[in-house]
Amino acid sequence: MQIEKAFEVIVLGQPPHEKSADYPAREKIKEGPFGNYDLMFFISADNISIHKHLKLQERYSNVVTQDLKLKTAQNYLEKGQSLTLDNIIYKTNLKLGGMNYNISLKNACPATFNPFPANRLVIGIGISHAPQANLLDKNGVILPAPAVVGYAANMGDHGSTNFIGDFYYQDNKKDDRCCGLLLCTVEMMQNVMDHFLGKVDGEGKRGAAKREPPKEVLVYRQGISEGFYSMCMREEIPLMKAILAHNGAKDVKITYMVVQKEHNIRLMPVDINITEKPTIQNIVSGVVVDSQLTHPRYREFYLNSHITLQGTARTPRYTVLHDDNEMSMNELEMITYGLCHKFEIVNSPISIPAPLYIANRYSERGCALYLAKATDEMASTEQKKRTSMELLNEDHTFGKTKLGGVRINA
Repeated sequence: MQIEKAFEVIVLGQPPHEKSADYPAREKIKEGPFGNYDLMFFISADNISIHKHLKLQERYSNVVTQDLKLKTAQNYLEKGQSLTLDNIIYKTNLKLGGMNYNISLKNACPATFNPFPANRLVIGIGISHAPQANLLDKNGVILPAPAVVGYAANMGDHGSTNFIGDFYYQDNKKDDRCCGLLLCTVEMMQNVMDHFLGKVDGEGKRGAAKREPPKEVLVYRQGISEGFYSMCMREEIPLMKAILAHNGAKDVKITYMVVQKEHNIRLMPVDINITEKPTIQNIVSGVVVDSQLTHPRYREFYLNSHITLQGTARTPRYTVLHDDNEMSMNELEMITYGLCHKFEIVNSPISIPAPLYIANRYSERGCALYLAKATDEMASTEQKKRTSMELLNEDHTFGKTKLGGVRINA
């Protein structure tokens, strides 16, 4: 990536007396002109919180934004924290459609096994629940807070490990099945397939397919408990297959895993020296347990991919609900461990596979935009007053915009 000089540098003044501290920044975001910019980079004082409103205007303007706290910038300038600058540049590159690095497992895998073939679609699905906000439906009734389903897949333009995503708002009702995901699976999978097949141009418009449909699909799913396992196998997975078949992947094979960190099992070394650092006292990155502690019915493994800096390691549990690909445990563990190194903002491995981590970040972005809309003091009363799940998805999601092809939440 080559970064040219800033097109324009603007120092924002003090807000009017009756306005909040972030008012000048939000005014500038709304006024533009956005057509001249590829990226709007904000450095804001530590006592000003503009992030969620900044991201709301990013969606409305279709111009990528990046928000940096003044203290972070000062730490680099005054203390020479080079890793901080690296992380900032990594984020910028991803936001502008680049890729920071790729991964290779050639030295760890048999020569006959390709962990990341071009015809394998890898999807991460996470879910968040937005807090209640003061938004009304068309009848003037307070709109129930939605569930926000985030997803990410290797549907970027830079190969089989280039992950981008989006989110989707769903009615968060008790009688919605499988955490409300079923009703948005069609939209989610269709958007994934449109990008994977190369149907989407730089402006978010759909056209003819330019790539072959996948032959294999690997799904990492978070946000469901064991009580929903049978429902996923009975309804969600067949629905995914139907959408894939509709897009040309008629004989696709799906491997579907549920990922959980909220459990009470902790793995630790037998001998611990309490005088050592937490990173030494904890189990190391790459430790796998796939027997004795596992589920009696489903194939299961625990993979500690990250380096624990504080406290006791919380090792994610992976439960295989469905496996048309008939992968061995070694293959599943190797692929999963490799994907934990593909977050691209930091060079160290993360605790869960990158597509799932990125999906969770998208679901958090959806929550932030929902709250920003509800608290936007510059929106008209009518704008804040009347909305619906359909309008929220139309106005806030990125899949059908020109930002749908880049990782805006890096």
